[in-house]
Amino acid sequence: MSDTQELYQCPVCSKSYKRREHLQRHWSSHNSYRPYRCTQCSRAFQRHDVLKRHARTCEARAKGLMPPSGRRRACDLCVRQKKACSSTQPCRNCERLSVPCSYSFITTNPEGSRSGDTPQTNMSAGSESSESLTTPSVDGLNSVAGSACVGAGPGAAAFDDLSAVIFGTPLEPDMPYPSATSASYLDFLDLMSEGPVLDDGFVLDGHGTASDEPSHREPEGDGEGDGEGEGEGEGDYEGEGELATHPAQHRVYSFMFLDNFTKRTGLIDSFDCGTPALREETVSAFLQQEAEADALSRRMAAPNAVPLPVPVPVPVPVPIPLPRQMPTPSLSDGLAALPTESLMSPAGSIVHTPPIVHNPWLHEPLTIKIHQIVVRVRETVTTKPRNSAITFDWSPLLEQKCLGFFSPVNVRKFLALYWAIWHPNIDMIHRPTFDPATCKLTLLSAMAVIGASISPDPLDNDNARLWFNCVEEMVFNDDDLCSEPLYTLDTGVLIPATQKRKVQALQAAYTVCLYQNWEGTDASKQRIRRYRYSTVVSVARDIGIASARHHDCRKQTGYEFDWKAFVVKEELIRTFLWIFLLDHAFVIFNNLPPRLVIKEMKMHMARPDACFQAATAEECLEEIQNWSARSPFLPLLILSEAVELVCRGELGEDMHRSLADLGPLNLFAVVSAFHSLIFQHQNAFGGDGQMVAIRHALSNWKAIWEFYSGHLSSVPPHAMVARARLTPDNAWRRIGFQRHAPEFWLLASVIMGRLTSADHSWRRHESSSSWVTPPAHASPRDDRIFTKYDQTSMHQVNELISDFHKVQI
Repeated sequence: MSDTQELYQCPVCSKSYKRREHLQRHWSSHNSYRPYRCTQCSRAFQRHDVLKRHARTCEARAKGLMPPSGRRRACDLCVRQKKACSSTQPCRNCERLSVPCSYSFITTNPEGSRSGDTPQTNMSAGSESSESLTTPSVDGLNSVAGSACVGAGPGAAAFDDLSAVIFGTPLEPDMPYPSATSASYLDFLDLMSEGPVLDDGFVLDGHGTASDEPSHREPEGDGEGDGEGEGEGEGDYEGEGELATHPAQHRVYSFMFLDNFTKRTGLIDSFDCGTPALREETVSAFLQQEAEADALSRRMAAPNAVPLPVPVPVPVPVPIPLPRQMPTPSLSDGLAALPTESLMSPAGSIVHTPPIVHNPWLHEPLTIKIHQIVVRVRETVTTKPRNSAITFDWSPLLEQKCLGFFSPVNVRKFLALYWAIWHPNIDMIHRPTFDPATCKLTLLSAMAVIGASISPDPLDNDNARLWFNCVEEMVFNDDDLCSEPLYTLDTGVLIPATQKRKVQALQAAYTVCLYQNWEGTDASKQRIRRYRYSTVVSVARDIGIASARHHDCRKQTGYEFDWKAFVVKEELIRTFLWIFLLDHAFVIFNNLPPRLVIKEMKMHMARPDACFQAATAEECLEEIQNWSARSPFLPLLILSEAVELVCRGELGEDMHRSLADLGPLNLFAVVSAFHSLIFQHQNAFGGDGQMVAIRHALSNWKAIWEFYSGHLSSVPPHAMVARARLTPDNAWRRIGFQRHAPEFWLLASVIMGRLTSADHSWRRHESSSSWVTPPAHASPRDDRIFTKYDQTSMHQVNELISDFHKVQI
């Protein structure tokens, strides 16, 4: 990649920058909001670092007109990590980590004495005469920023900054936010468009998280410097590392994610698909692994390889295609010429060890699966129905393209991109037990198309679009998806192997709906929304939504725990959850009536990520029991009951804490259900009784999410990897776009605010009318926010968000 390539583009003015930090600094120039105010001279600034530089040269302080700011007691490391500091030398935190402990706010005055209190004297000193700080303390700056934010409205900082929109990574949940001034659910609608207040010395790293890398220095104002920063940020540990928890704080949210989501299309532009650098690193790591595997294979096939000591039975060699370095063979003289029986079964004549020949296809585990995919694609194209979306015919050239796109190397590369980049967004497939050589070929094909669509190589993106409609018809014509189920899950017994195939067929159909709805043409989006998704819902009901429940594992021992059965049930639960979420995405963004009723979602909630990502049965059982011990009723809670619970009335703080342990995916499903209730209210002729329940739900959900965000969002079992240390190997463990659930809560709150205002206006007009019988020209009451139904675009929602931003400005 060229060093001069502009990677980061401003969505407002289209200016491009080579570094994400430069784009972040530029973003503040698009508004006049200045949240950082100097306590000495009352000057306001847009950025925290500019305020810090101004504090060093503030004329009011230099002339002695203003007293010094409040004292700071924490050491530099504890300030950066937002941990309690013992104020000793060294403090307990630095001593535990074996790192130097420094107090940068302690300086020396001209007389030679220290102007700032030492950690020991600072605890007891009551006089301020000995303080002569050269810069305001961190705590003082945060309090100033907080007061400025509260002055702008009864809120705090925005939930996410620009990096969450462009790079799909939010800020860490421990960023400071000032307190809200009201507990009413509508008090949180007066928001600001700025990002969160960053603590002293913190900038956003390459993955959008807070790190202690020194910020770039630039002149005061809104300039955009090109300086290069130095230093290494300190990230959290993966898994059971030292992930700090922080107290829940009142926050205010903005539409940083949904504004972009409703403007653009495409998987990369809409969802959390990591940074361009992470996608490039994923491909580079895959190519390196392929090179190492190829080198190992060549060494084993070398002429001086050690022969086996005794003859062993092996299958008779079968005809194989040419090596991958050669031009791709045609189907007639290549894969199609292989005897299917010989490929499926290694039985054959017993001979002595044949000469070792290096051929990648000979030892390729995906050869059989690729052969099956190509045959199924050819069958789908040649036997397409009259109204098929496939517009091309089968030909030798198309056969070459099919063999090239679905080659073993490409499929493995697309799967690597699927897991590292896409899987966190739709985490319904169990990676530790997933085997591409044995899974359904329809699921493997759909996953490969998704991986090619998010590849950093534009050629992969173009080749994927060629097979969009073909893979769609192949998936929806699959017998396991369309045939009547031979087994049901209603009995609660172990799911047979045929049912596992049914679940994978449903996952393949859902994956097709995703890439067609966000990457396909308008005709494809309409076809998915109106026809294909109805098939997905019907298959889910055939399997049995109410049967997606786990056995009680709280008192099971190791030998009693059936990990395979748990994995299939958890995959089924998560698949149903994502079907429910896609259904409500159509409600929210396309103004389409829901096809799933909330009361029919009598399925268990998804288990935490630590359980679903566990690599062994022992680890999985331990995580389940640890999670169940904290809130015993959560493992038995079903989705419909959770929605009803938050709608019932005001919940106590203990219940908020318990429900917060459901994690981001379950809480995202709950808040999405609110939009279904709002849709039904807008299109009904009844009274306002349901609005009371929705208000209760919005108020309760916000309190639940704030507790989760403040205490649970950065620690296991819900956060398994720190975003500051993402690599191609662990990126699949991160939390996807469901972390933006607060914006869906905010959208529901804005709609409710509009409905409330419209209802009050109508009632005032009705009470002030002097006529009893309405005149002929009077129009009936219409308080709908979205008036167009089944729209392919999301313009109605984006216009509502834009109007909301205008009001805030």
